Amino acid sequence: MEAPAENTGQEVLGSIGWLIDRTNQQILGSVWLADNSKAITCAHIAVPFTNFPEALQVKFPATGIVCGVKEIEFHPDFDRWMAKRFAGQSQLVPAFELISQAQNVAALKLVGSLKQLDRDLLPRVNAALSVPPPQGETIVSGQAGRIELTSVLQTLVNARNFGTLVLLDERNHILARLFLEDGKLTHAQFRNSRNEEAIYRLITSDIEKFPFHFTPQTQTEAQWCTFPPIEKSTAFLLMEAYRRMEELGNMLEQAGGPNMVAVRRAANINFELVPDDWRPLAAYVWNCVNPEMSLGCLTRALSLDAYSVIGALQTLCASGQIALEKRDPAAAGASLPLEMADDSHLAAGEDVYALGIDPKTNLPVIMRGFIVEEFWQGLDQHQVTSISLPLELAGAPLVKDGAVIGIHCGPLVQEIGHYGEGFEPQLMISVQAAQTCLGLNTPQSIAHSGSYPPVKEAAATPAAVSQGFAENTGEQSNFTSTSETHNQLRDRMETRELNAPMQAFSSFFGSIKGAVDSFKKVPPPPPGQFLQAQILRQAITSEKFTKVADNTEFQNGDIVRFEVKVFENCHIFVLLKSAAPNQQPRLIYPYFQDQDVSFSKGAVLTLPERNSERSGMGKQSIAGLTIPNAKGREEIYMLASHSSLLGAFNIENAEQIVADNLFAMCQEVAHGSALTRPAGAIFHGLMSQTQVFDPMEKINILCLRLSHQRP
Repeated sequence: MEAPAENTGQEVLGSIGWLIDRTNQQILGSVWLADNSKAITCAHIAVPFTNFPEALQVKFPATGIVCGVKEIEFHPDFDRWMAKRFAGQSQLVPAFELISQAQNVAALKLVGSLKQLDRDLLPRVNAALSVPPPQGETIVSGQAGRIELTSVLQTLVNARNFGTLVLLDERNHILARLFLEDGKLTHAQFRNSRNEEAIYRLITSDIEKFPFHFTPQTQTEAQWCTFPPIEKSTAFLLMEAYRRMEELGNMLEQAGGPNMVAVRRAANINFELVPDDWRPLAAYVWNCVNPEMSLGCLTRALSLDAYSVIGALQTLCASGQIALEKRDPAAAGASLPLEMADDSHLAAGEDVYALGIDPKTNLPVIMRGFIVEEFWQGLDQHQVTSISLPLELAGAPLVKDGAVIGIHCGPLVQEIGHYGEGFEPQLMISVQAAQTCLGLNTPQSIAHSGSYPPVKEAAATPAAVSQGFAENTGEQSNFTSTSETHNQLRDRMETRELNAPMQAFSSFFGSIKGAVDSFKKVPPPPPGQFLQAQILRQAITSEKFTKVADNTEFQNGDIVRFEVKVFENCHIFVLLKSAAPNQQPRLIYPYFQDQDVSFSKGAVLTLPERNSERSGMGKQSIAGLTIPNAKGREEIYMLASHSSLLGAFNIENAEQIVADNLFAMCQEVAHGSALTRPAGAIFHGLMSQTQVFDPMEKINILCLRLSHQRP
């Protein structure tokens, strides 16, 4: 008798599905199987269907299983009334107010068969989900594709019209808006892009047709035009957008089509191999191909037009840093509940992975990113991440150590640009919120879409799934009843290095686990820190350095060094912002280029420790930091990075610009504590003709402060 074939990590794909509006077959977002016969998704996606969950269906594309939705269980702290109010307003998609709702999580109670829709349900759903069309007098309206849109715009511009052109979906939600003033297009918004980039992104998008309305205005400017106007002429803008759309088709054809998958072939990007004018875009795309992503998914995940994305990808392929490969559609033989982490607290800088299936290509999606910080609005269990995904993957699971630790909610539209160029902040919610919806970690009652018995606290096993379906529907579940859970499957999965080419998706869970386990060989530092520093002082009356407490009050003439312990392989850069009025911010380490090296985990070094000129820069380093004859404090920023930043610091006025950025970022950070920011935010405002750093690289910043008085 043949031994049964072993399940692999491919089976994880069977747990990931799509939430679909049955009335128009639109994919609203992603779900994942969590417990018994329940799937988790974002509440803002499901809340419009609170009164008619039967209008929803869940499809698990890797297994072909299709389920109905019996009820929706919202997190008890999710404000359904406010969410419905926002959803019923005519606002730009995606809506920041919906994505950033507190505890934006819901559990869907699944049934094994689809209930036949009532004849009157479609008009009721459309009436409930549609928003009023634009108010006011409309002088032009109709339907247009991307090519026709350029003609509509040119007609309105030539007639010197004054007002807003809005592009809508079939239920009147605003996809894009454009403001015209006296023969010129002055402002544009499409999703989270603005002005020129919004026009290019709109024209090269995959949207076929959309209704449009042009409403004239008499006031000077529309209320939504709160950003600087477009600088380029309208004629140039439209011609350039049309050119990009035409060339994009040829570029995709040459690449093999949108189903081809871009795969990293190098551990880090080498800018020397990329043409100067493509370097910023190449860095942007490189960080999204981490470790791989299909071309179709890539063009929808970033706030760039598809022409720029594919063009940057071509330069990376030409330099051998990325390869294009074919992948099979997601397939699995089972749908098993995903394991949820018991402790899902993550520190800034920690790596996480998003899992999903792209609705456009049916291909697996795996993207590596990191935790940026706690969400600035102070919402419990909400964090900002660097993971950019298409809008249809809102609700996708985020995993670490082989277990789900969070739920991807979508882009923080209003925060684009806050973290620097080349970085798109995204919002995630801890998996604890999902556990609350399932009744696993709270005595509170759950907010339901209807009235039914509470959730039983049972293990998420395939047998329980089948039993849950039988209880709900009286029929046998079409989920598999294999004896293994994903937890057991992961124990047999292959472990491999992340930066090796991913030849098969079946090993990705092992890759994640292997990469994370490698960090556990060194005792963990304080959360989020790459470096620790002990202050060493040589008083003016002493001939040697001694260790002092963090709260020491220093005096003029004291010399200070730092004994630094390294917890991650990294380059170290030390920047001083002095209280002395005549002293500009300056880099006090490294001294010269030969000392710009990567320090190994566990290394201990003393900085600064010698006199020497930094080669080719004419700057004198110091044997220690001398406390100036002024009252105030010295701000010291120790930057830990995986690649060299010395080229960026060599740019004119870099030290002043970086010091100002760090001072603004670190005002609330305690002495001796650290935070992690992308390089694009730290070097924001730096003028350079070439790209000398990866704007998405995580930089860990240790903040030190030395308080001192006048003698």
